Amino acid sequence: MTPFFTAAFLALCLIAAATDIARMKIPNWVSLALIALYPLAALTAGAGWAQIGWHFAFGLLVLSLSFGLFSIGVLGGGDAKLIPAVAVWTGAGAFLHFMIGMTLAGGALALALLAARAAFAPADGRPAFINRLLSKERGAPYAIAIAVGAINAAPHLF
Repeated sequence: MTPFFTAAFLALCLIAAATDIARMKIPNWVSLALIALYPLAALTAGAGWAQIGWHFAFGLLVLSLSFGLFSIGVLGGGDAKLIPAVAVWTGAGAFLHFMIGMTLAGGALALALLAARAAFAPADGRPAFINRLLSKERGAPYAIAIAVGAINAAPHLF
């Protein structure tokens, strides 16, 4: 894959992480941009339409699993859309690298949030995003872990 498309893939994942930290929301356009950009990246890397189709089929499989996790409250809606969008890029071949990075980063994120929430409470005068992160009623900005997984998978794309 060309450095341009690798950088675009990673930049979109980092934008998702940054907006998830700031607002606890991942914009739909990020997942849509990842999906739209993938065929161009794959074609410039020499992939054929059949391989591109298999990557999209894999993304649909991951979407069905993510939707299941969303429906039982394990994942947020943005996470459930971002993970399959990244899976289109990884395909089955690099998905394990993505999952390992995402899982390890997700565990570290959970531990860090638990520690921070035990030590600090939301307070006036702090930025709103800090108070959201410290709120025990809120989830975790899991796009951080998704972005780490994408970074881990990037050298193994194609």
